[in-house]
Amino acid sequence: MDGTAVLEPDVTVRGSVSDEHAAPVTVTVQGEEVEVAADGSFEVVVTLEAGAQDLTVVATDAVGNWVSATREVAWFDVGTAWDVAGGRGKVQPVKLALTDPAGDPVQVDGVELELVRDGEVEASFEMRFVDGTDYLALVQGVPRGTYDLRAVLTIEGFAAVVDGPELRVWR
Repeated sequence: MDGTAVLEPDVTVRGSVSDEHAAPVTVTVQGEEVEVAADGSFEVVVTLEAGAQDLTVVATDAVGNWVSATREVAWFDVGTAWDVAGGRGKVQPVKLALTDPAGDPVQVDGVELELVRDGEVEASFEMRFVDGTDYLALVQGVPRGTYDLRAVLTIEGFAAVVDGPELRVWR
């Protein structure tokens, strides 16, 4: 998750711990102790502040040995709206609107549109900011079929993945 951006403030932190010589192991996330299941797994929802921050997990065994892991993550309060209507020919327009909490357009550092089928990225297209409101990609040159859309936003050096609707390519 290091260097990852999210568009919702709540993130789930999960993992597992074990120490066969000094059980039990306790875990803290952001300084707060979390429950560890009998199998060593843990999971907690953390609410982020706006912008970049570190998430730290510390595991401590029964004799005081500890290990920690820190990941940088950023929350950006950006809304998304997809528009895939309009194309049935060789070129299909795909639009993505990004907005701030007031509904005003947001421009980010970059947007890459990915066409995904069976879990694999089949094609990608750069989306361009047009008319001061939307990002647009013209999908062309891909085989006929149904694709899941995904956008990778670059915001202040962080990458955020936005899942989108299906796109049916007819040609």
